Amino acid sequence: MCEQKTGICRISRLIGQPVYYIGRASNMLDLHFGEDVVVPDRISGEKHVGTYSLHVQCPWRIINLEKGKMLLGSLDFYAPSTGSLAAADFDYNHFDWDVPGGNLFDEKAQKWFAGLEHVTVVAARMNRFGDARIDLSNGDRIEIFVTATDDGECWRLFLSAESTIQLVVYGDAD
Repeated sequence: MCEQKTGICRISRLIGQPVYYIGRASNMLDLHFGEDVVVPDRISGEKHVGTYSLHVQCPWRIINLEKGKMLLGSLDFYAPSTGSLAAADFDYNHFDWDVPGGNLFDEKAQKWFAGLEHVTVVAARMNRFGDARIDLSNGDRIEIFVTATDDGECWRLFLSAESTIQLVVYGDAD
């Protein structure tokens, strides 16, 4: 668990930042906010990222209350994309969710991100359990739910260029 006041101060740094990127590393949600920053990359030499990176390893979802819709959710990692399902040779027994582009998250995340030009964070808050809520200017909301009772890492927010940790939220271990 994080100290609540410190966490609120750190997550509020996202307010006013544009959504820069959405993706995944295996089953970890990777969201970037802020302006374009170039950082060293061991494979390609350098890569472009947002000012802030948010890595989420616990349940999460992106919703729009006005539209009454859930747009993306953490279990979408494990569901086949519509393209995978449409393949004549598709077999659930051999479905590999981690193949890039083959799962529902990869499909829906591209569509969601395509409509985010000029969308910024208008509110960012967290509760005493480490759950977070990030409201966007288009009415979408990113919700993060800490559901672990051990001390494993659930999510983190950091400055991408420096890898300086701004906030790490752990489960609620005794």
